[in-house]
Amino acid sequence: MANRLPEKLTSMRKQLGLSQGDVAAKMNIPVTEYMHWENGTSIPSIHTLKRLADVFGIHVVMLVDNTVEVVLPPVSTESVEIPFITPPSEETKTVNVNTLSDLGSTKVMDTMGFESTVANQIVEDDAPMEKTQSRPVIRPAKPTKEQKKKTTAIIVAVAAGALALVLGLIFLLRGAGGSSVALSGVNRLALGDTYSLYIKKSGELQMYGQFKDKNLFDGTVQVSAYDSHAAGLKPDGTVVTNGDDTEISDWKNIVQIAAGRTHTVALNDDGEVLCTGSDTGCQVSGWANINSLYAGNAVTIGLSTDGTVHASGADAVNGIGGIKSVAIGDSQILLISTSGTVKSYSLTDAAAADVSSWTDIDEAAVGSNFVAGMTSKGKVLIVTEDEEMKKAVEQWSDIRYIAAHGTTLIAVDRSGNMFGVGDNSHGQYVNSSSGKDKDDTEKKQLDMVKDINFSETTANIQIKWKAVTNADYYEVKFEPALTTEIPQTSSTSVSIPASELNDGDTYQVTITAHSNKTDKYETSEPATVSYTFKSRTITLDTPSNVRAESTAENWIVRWDPVENASYYMISLNGGEEYRTEQNAFFYERTGFNDQSIHTVSIKACSESSSYSESVPAQVELMYELPAFSVTLNFTSNDGASFETRVIVVKQGIHTIQEMATADLIPAGYTLANPDRTVEINSDYSVEVVLQSSGSGEPEGGE
Repeated sequence: MANRLPEKLTSMRKQLGLSQGDVAAKMNIPVTEYMHWENGTSIPSIHTLKRLADVFGIHVVMLVDNTVEVVLPPVSTESVEIPFITPPSEETKTVNVNTLSDLGSTKVMDTMGFESTVANQIVEDDAPMEKTQSRPVIRPAKPTKEQKKKTTAIIVAVAAGALALVLGLIFLLRGAGGSSVALSGVNRLALGDTYSLYIKKSGELQMYGQFKDKNLFDGTVQVSAYDSHAAGLKPDGTVVTNGDDTEISDWKNIVQIAAGRTHTVALNDDGEVLCTGSDTGCQVSGWANINSLYAGNAVTIGLSTDGTVHASGADAVNGIGGIKSVAIGDSQILLISTSGTVKSYSLTDAAAADVSSWTDIDEAAVGSNFVAGMTSKGKVLIVTEDEEMKKAVEQWSDIRYIAAHGTTLIAVDRSGNMFGVGDNSHGQYVNSSSGKDKDDTEKKQLDMVKDINFSETTANIQIKWKAVTNADYYEVKFEPALTTEIPQTSSTSVSIPASELNDGDTYQVTITAHSNKTDKYETSEPATVSYTFKSRTITLDTPSNVRAESTAENWIVRWDPVENASYYMISLNGGEEYRTEQNAFFYERTGFNDQSIHTVSIKACSESSSYSESVPAQVELMYELPAFSVTLNFTSNDGASFETRVIVVKQGIHTIQEMATADLIPAGYTLANPDRTVEINSDYSVEVVLQSSGSGEPEGGE
């Protein structure tokens, strides 16, 4: 029996004039969690069901019993407080209860732990609802002893049945605690050699053509097919096939499947790829971070979370990156890039189809005489020499799923209508009319979010995307989750503090579009992209005007100060880095040779997280010994006076002859003692004694 909880929740909420957010607030849960209950993609636990019943003012049995209709009448002063409620009949749906004798065949007793519920007066289904601020309660008259006996007997008689009902419904609704796979946009349509399989939004499996195993596949949430081989995924994470694969009975916690011609491949919730059948197609050991699977004729392809192709049986495509979807046929493979372009790869000697002109493609399908691609706007492009096929496909619009086999192409639009072209000798498809009964039409699913872009500042990360038609708000999630939950937004962007992310970490960012008109539009498929966060900072300027000077004790490297720099790191000749808070660094002079060349590297740094270190300045500087002013005072033994001379001399020990060169000595004189040495460590004054040319008298004193 189908789960009617979603329709009951939707009906009661609308009768009370509440939004999904209103109910979520009363439950103190995220609105997205409540939306999943209304959409039927998840089911609350029995404990949560009881809380829901309290919010709507009904008994929990009215939520979980599919045979009971729920109609909320307006609150009235005629209401009475009762310990349980009679399930309404088809004719009345709701009953007045004035005394305990009117209880009839009540199903559930208060002693099972259910709280008391208020029963209200009967109204017609279409009567407008009026909100009231309070619920006046009128106590019933005290029952007689005979009435008490009658009531007690009724309670005892139905207690066991009520308990069995609740336990059975827990199992039926796949209560909390077990692993389950929800129906999504993955593997909803499959085409084999003589049949097609389509899972409707209601969860019902629709089959056309010749497929003898339909009963085995009923209740699946995913279907995949290739030729005569088909595989299905059950909500509990187990796999069924129409083949004799015994290994699949051991597969648990599966989240996606793919059926090849002679093999079955599956992905479990740990990211492990399992495969049975074709040895060529099952070389999947070591694959990691896979989130999508595809299978063909002895070919298996897995897409990792970053869009990299892992291939078994198709070496030509292995390792290609930037891919979001794959289509496999007998003769070729189509890879759909994240930008929507498509590239084809031949599996035979024949040339692959030319699909270079295709853009904005979401999905593709490969037949024996055609290839087809579905755009994000629901149009189908086709490359084929069959003009009739091309003409028919061009008429299709608002398409959501496509599948191909041989010369047959089928499609299902967002309203659940099926279309087909090509071989239909086994009745594999029907072409739906535009006047299809609205009651048999599925809700349209919102388009997937497109064009997701990230930009960073020093303080925030901004995510922007393209607006989705008919979407009222968007839900953004990060995996791993952020410390603070990202609020839903009606705009097409969100801003997240940079402090929420770790520099260098990669996140899976999922954006889902939602509509407030849940009776018309269902939530989009999640759009997931990988994002590696790089902390955005202002890069400091590179130090400039690097220069050096020498003193008697040090070699000093200097540079111009850099704005916003807190300190600098300097290294010499690729050696150890040293930190300095000044725009200068002092090296001890020991060990430097005069005129030697040294490579100096300097980068500006900051203590603030808003700034990142600069690109290093790297220059070659020459070390030169420091030079000092030396004053030469000339004297002679004949009492002559001479002009004083000032020269520049490098630090060290020098002879008089080295300093008082011939061009500085007055004419007619020579140095009296040219080999006398003097140590120069600072500005200095030297007495230079001269003698007349030819006198031969020795120099004395300074």
